[in-house]
Amino acid sequence: MGESQWVVGQLAFQDRMPPLPADKMTDAQRKAAAEMIAGPRKGVKGPFIPLLRSPELMDRLQKVGEYLRSQSSLEQRISEFIMLVVSREWTQHFEWFVHVPLGRKAGISRTRLPRLPKDGGRPA
Repeated sequence: MGESQWVVGQLAFQDRMPPLPADKMTDAQRKAAAEMIAGPRKGVKGPFIPLLRSPELMDRLQKVGEYLRSQSSLEQRISEFIMLVVSREWTQHFEWFVHVPLGRKAGISRTRLPRLPKDGGRPA
């Protein structure tokens, strides 16, 4: 199996770009990470882990996402529904599983959500 390992019945691969330890970060990376942790995301997660290697790009992209989620003229329910439709279309598991609870909290009923995956699998 090479660089992979079995975890709870699923094949899990080692991170190609694991999280950066704080003592290995540049000043710019530490600043970008601290700003993200202090913001609505509350941490450097998902796609932002590899993006931290380019702190200026990560900062700009997270601000676009923050604007789209929190500051656009769309009501939160519509914004979250769009994110779910796009994440399903592009098979973006991380975005899907992050935004399902946010969508439900914003008022999207389970019947309105794009068909939820059965048994935790790929969004249908």
